[in-house]
Amino acid sequence: MEISVIGATGTLGRPVVRLARERGHTVRELGRSSPTYPVDLATGAGLAEALAGCDVVVDVSQGPRETLVDGTRNLLAATAEAGTPVVGVSIVGCREGGLRYYGIKAEQEELLLACPRARVVAATQFHQLLDGLLGSAARYGFGLRSGAPFQPVLPDDVAAVLVDVADGTRAGRVTTVVGPRKVTLTDLSRHRARVTGHGRVPLPLPAPRPIRSGSLTSDAADVIGTTTWEQWLRAGR
Repeated sequence: MEISVIGATGTLGRPVVRLARERGHTVRELGRSSPTYPVDLATGAGLAEALAGCDVVVDVSQGPRETLVDGTRNLLAATAEAGTPVVGVSIVGCREGGLRYYGIKAEQEELLLACPRARVVAATQFHQLLDGLLGSAARYGFGLRSGAPFQPVLPDDVAAVLVDVADGTRAGRVTTVVGPRKVTLTDLSRHRARVTGHGRVPLPLPAPRPIRSGSLTSDAADVIGTTTWEQWLRAGR
């Protein structure tokens, strides 16, 4: 199978490419800086040429609304004539709001689900994303404190599901992937401080009501990841 991956060099794109190739698939790496398949989702430039003859497209691109929303429209239009399936990535709970970026991802998700050829893999926050948030505060000695629950997941676990959906191993319009354990931001910060020695001064962080209520977690996910926050920290991040 020939799989096109948009955003192939990103946090999620790299393991998608690696796992797809390990399964014997041919992978095209698409992106604005790609030497072989340069594309610009926001404008649609290069999409038709880069996608010609591929069996399925996996879009794990990141960026502003122009990339995620306008880019999804361009991608669906570029694949319409050939009827090429599209697999996109979303965020668990993004439709419940709380942050502007999640609203953008909800728009993108709606576009994908309105297309019969498209499927969605919705995931919780990556370990790396939360580590970046906590690390920014820790540089000034602070540890963020909030009762808002998260369910961090390893990008490799999400990538495996994306490849499953792309090559037909897993069916379904929407597949949810979450981490193995729910943890409050306070506990995430404390665990990180124990491992790194930084970020011990408590700093309360207000969170939108949906997030405080657990919108970014799930008790009914299709796939549960394998690596906890603590295991990931101890492994060296």
